[in-house]
Amino acid sequence: MADPARPPRVPELLGLIEAAWADLLASFEGYDEAALTRPGREGWSVKDHLAHVTRWEHVARTVYLEGRPFAEAAGMDEATARATEHMRAESGLNDWFHARDRDLTLAQTLERLQASHTALVARIEATPWARLEPVEVGSHVAGNTFEHYREHSAHIRGLLGATPPLRPSPRP
Repeated sequence: MADPARPPRVPELLGLIEAAWADLLASFEGYDEAALTRPGREGWSVKDHLAHVTRWEHVARTVYLEGRPFAEAAGMDEATARATEHMRAESGLNDWFHARDRDLTLAQTLERLQASHTALVARIEATPWARLEPVEVGSHVAGNTFEHYREHSAHIRGLLGATPPLRPSPRP
């Protein structure tokens, strides 16, 4: 396991990201749209988990790798940014993103998931190691990529339970 106080070098980081990404995709492969859009006990469907991962990947890329403001990364206007500036992911931002993204179709969600991931990987590949090395940047990239994928792969598998896939699901 990588030292959490020091991010891995770019090839190792990309390896961790791609392995966890493949597992995330495998966690819902083969399930039909009904299974992927049915909310679980906590109100989130597999689609909602994928939209959530997409949003935080986008934030990691935009804020920590490109140095742009959080409000821009989150797609917030000034009033919303001010109203939510005290929030953290677990204390309201996840709910805010979920409310905004819950009406996306499965196809839109999968398309955005793939586009976000492709853009993030390209940005990491183009980012000098010196920019990735600081603990703050490295921990946010890890926390919003491979660590986050692992967390949501587990949530997705829990949501789908022992229900076998009915037919191949659309892949991003």
